[in-house]
Amino acid sequence: MTPLPPPTAQPEVFSTWRSVLTLSPRTRTRCRDVHRLHQLVLNGFRPPGVHVEAPAPEHVLFAAGREPASRTAAGLPTAGAPVRVLVQAPVEPDWQPLLDTGALHSARSFRAEQRLEAGAQIDVGVLANPVVRTRKDGRRRALRDPGDCGDWLARRLAHGGLQLTARPVIVGPAEYLTGSTSRGEDLTLVCRELTARATVRDPKAAREALLAGIGPGKAFGCGLLLTRSPPGPPRSAGATATPPSPPSRGAASVAAAHGP
Repeated sequence: MTPLPPPTAQPEVFSTWRSVLTLSPRTRTRCRDVHRLHQLVLNGFRPPGVHVEAPAPEHVLFAAGREPASRTAAGLPTAGAPVRVLVQAPVEPDWQPLLDTGALHSARSFRAEQRLEAGAQIDVGVLANPVVRTRKDGRRRALRDPGDCGDWLARRLAHGGLQLTARPVIVGPAEYLTGSTSRGEDLTLVCRELTARATVRDPKAAREALLAGIGPGKAFGCGLLLTRSPPGPPRSAGATATPPSPPSRGAASVAAAHGP
């Protein structure tokens, strides 16, 4: 791993809006298609009656806590229907129209802030779509090996001003998110929950990573970084790092614990 420069001294504050949504039973079934789930989320940022494909604000990220995965006839582990969804955006959403139509069972929005200081340790969790581009045709290929997925996360975090401090990365089992694009084409993403502990090296870059997310598949519920301070008192420089605890099932259930 390429060493990162010394930590920058200036702290940053990451500030955002977050919402925890509970989907109604009929919406859960419909939004097993990840494109439909994406459009449902974007409706919280559009006035009623605005066309579903209208432009949405930048940096709207979300992660879904789902029912247990099932397997296709070919034996592929397909992600279950979404039950709860955590939505993050720099602007305040309005979920009332979706509550009025019964698409949502409940919705709770709140401001969230995190102070990022150089040298501080944080636990990081993300539902990710780890991929690489092939040299032959430039197409994306899903990473299968857990070690490769951990290395992918290390590179993405380093770009976002975060350096891994506890290895190995906890890599969850692969699950397939499915759906169709706005053009009607079949869509499949291979996703994994990744958990690690990192040190903040560049607070400004870390704030940007928390704002924009990491990796591909953001429109379909991947890339939202969930962070928290490690449990227990700060460790001395020579102490052995304790591996981060794996997240509970479903990214949204993890994030809900960060609410006020």
